[in-house]
Amino acid sequence: MKFLKVSFLVTFFIVSSCAKKTSEVVIKGNIKGIHNTPCTVFYTDPSTKASFFPFKEKVQLDSLGNFKIKFPLKKATFLTIVISKKNDFRQIGNVRLVVEPDKEYTVNFDLNNKNEANFFDIKSFDKKGQDLLNSLKKYGNIQIAAKRFLKDSIASNVILKIDSLQNKEILKFEKLYKKDSISKSFFDLMELDRKYYYSALKGNVGYMKFLSTIRNGAIFPNDFKMMWATCFKNDLLSRSDFQNTEWGYDFVKNYLYYKSAKNNKFDIKQLQYSMKGKSNVDYMNQLIENILPEERIEFYKASFLFESLIQNRYEQELITIFKDYKSKFLNSNYSKYLSPLVSKVVGFHEIKKQSFKEEIKFVENFKDLDSFQKVLKTIKGKRFYIDFWASWCSPCKREFKHNTKLKELLKKHGYKQLYISIDRKENHQQWLDMIKFYNLEGLHVRANKYLAKEINKMGVSYIPRYYLVDENGNIIEKNAKKPSNLKALEKQLIEFHN
Repeated sequence: MKFLKVSFLVTFFIVSSCAKKTSEVVIKGNIKGIHNTPCTVFYTDPSTKASFFPFKEKVQLDSLGNFKIKFPLKKATFLTIVISKKNDFRQIGNVRLVVEPDKEYTVNFDLNNKNEANFFDIKSFDKKGQDLLNSLKKYGNIQIAAKRFLKDSIASNVILKIDSLQNKEILKFEKLYKKDSISKSFFDLMELDRKYYYSALKGNVGYMKFLSTIRNGAIFPNDFKMMWATCFKNDLLSRSDFQNTEWGYDFVKNYLYYKSAKNNKFDIKQLQYSMKGKSNVDYMNQLIENILPEERIEFYKASFLFESLIQNRYEQELITIFKDYKSKFLNSNYSKYLSPLVSKVVGFHEIKKQSFKEEIKFVENFKDLDSFQKVLKTIKGKRFYIDFWASWCSPCKREFKHNTKLKELLKKHGYKQLYISIDRKENHQQWLDMIKFYNLEGLHVRANKYLAKEINKMGVSYIPRYYLVDENGNIIEKNAKKPSNLKALEKQLIEFHN
């Protein structure tokens, strides 16, 4: 009996010590060229238990560009390191890793090397697997990747192509595993990742086909309806680790789109009726609450909030949704990433109550200006830097943070600012609110439908876009440089007026 007690105590202490032991991951490296290209470096935060880049931490660099990332880890996970332009957040490049407990990785970057293939170098025990992971084709988002399959009018062709791509990629990692070039954990994670990615891709093809057919007044084809449905007839929705791959969020979002369409019998009128009186934010939040299982909501709603907040549309509903989120998930790791963005929304709704500043002016009778020539006549006699934008355009609004220095430069060369918004009539108030919030000093026009159509025909098919106009009302540059590229803009201004 005494022996049993001693054995039990020994076993207990061994188990307890093992349970307390934490396995660390170390990632170190160097970034060459930081003096020529000042940058900020981020990495996805493993403590969030999510491989979702918006939930990121900043990397500390020394004066030589050396860095070291260290954190505890229980099982293999994805980690993304992203290098952005300093104070700009435009991405220079990124590397994606599979990291495992008790392992060390070295990642060196060369900002002077413009060749993407040589932008970084990974040194690790599983280098072949890491290199293969980073050779996978990258798209800005899943819907861009889905566009290449939209020409197919037969769903079985789409299924065959996508399944073939998935199987080929999984097979490549399987070969490395069989050669002991990667671990079983690495292979399992990559297999999971590819299944989420290609299921999300297939689902987005279904969603985009649905939108295109109903917009054209046609009936959504049954074969694509079935293809879309089969994307969710697997265990990918029920898995507890769906957020461990960056495609889990896209997969679940597509599932919400599918359920919304299905619940409304794939009928556009019925779908529009179900959304009546609700903003897009409110409608999606309702879908999350009604459709997703409880254990999915914390991560998914945080990701949804982040995605909505960075659009900078400042919907007031986001404040309420975030308050509810915080009260429901008191200890959520994600709240710290959302709070600063929600504070901006609160600030926006305070500022929009204020009156317009004297420096903000509107072109007289701008609603009647139905041609660009009429706009030019109203500003004749002065030089203008014209900014084509819209209240819903995030890249347009990112440029506004450079307005103080832009204003100084334009004043130096005798230019004033004219903002032409292509916002629709129903967004009139939102347009006015954005002008106040961003303090857009200068002249303003909101294009009516005729002017907007002409602007598009002029070649302004994307925004932000900038023109230079001389004092005689002549367009002298249709591709003026952005406020974020003031040095290049000043060269243009000097070139035209020397």
